[in-house]
Amino acid sequence: MNNFMDDRAVSEVVGFILIFGIVVLSIGMIYTVGYPILSSNMEASVFESSEQSFVVLQSNMETVAFNELPVKTMKFKLYSSSLGLSNKSNISIDYPGIDSSPHAIGTVEYGKNDKRIVYENGAVFKYYPGQRVVLTSAPAIFTSKLDSENITTITAIRTSGDSFQSGSGVSTLKMRHNNSNLTTTSSVDDLTITINSEFAKLWKEYLEENDFSISSSSPDHVVAHRNDTYLIYGEHLIDVDIN
Repeated sequence: MNNFMDDRAVSEVVGFILIFGIVVLSIGMIYTVGYPILSSNMEASVFESSEQSFVVLQSNMETVAFNELPVKTMKFKLYSSSLGLSNKSNISIDYPGIDSSPHAIGTVEYGKNDKRIVYENGAVFKYYPGQRVVLTSAPAIFTSKLDSENITTITAIRTSGDSFQSGSGVSTLKMRHNNSNLTTTSSVDDLTITINSEFAKLWKEYLEENDFSISSSSPDHVVAHRNDTYLIYGEHLIDVDIN
């Protein structure tokens, strides 16, 4: 009788150890295999959410520019990421009556690990690892015809500022209208637009899709032409600050 009770007690202990070992092993496998997948999905979700925020930023920039708002703010949640400004890109318009000297465009850039989202001159670009870049929201550059006459509309939304923040928490991006100029022409002429930008390849593709001809291009430079066209050119300077 005593031996039977001892054997049953030993069996219960062995069974408990086996079950406990299986549970610990399962938790370890879930943590080892599942956690990286969950973490990756969370980061992808944060990045996609930031992309949508930049589409809203694009709309807010146009609102400040077109309505000449004195100030408008946006909140950005930083999940181990960064938000900054730079002035490394520029644009020039060669057309009678337009100042053809290069003007700094300015960029607003969000970065997380090796991914980036950039607002530049009314456009939103998304940068992935391996130099893969896509245009996720188009700029305000359009071409059309009226009674067989070419019309080109170019809106240059230039940002000015050099703020930068990184880490976690909430950043506030403040936009202030600085200056706006609108030029319309009463006769046709030849138009040349030059953009110096790290996204020159995508600017080239976009301009080609809008009936511009390309005379020169490189990874950081594009020159495009449209001949015999009326021009509607709006230039807006927006002061931007991040805190």
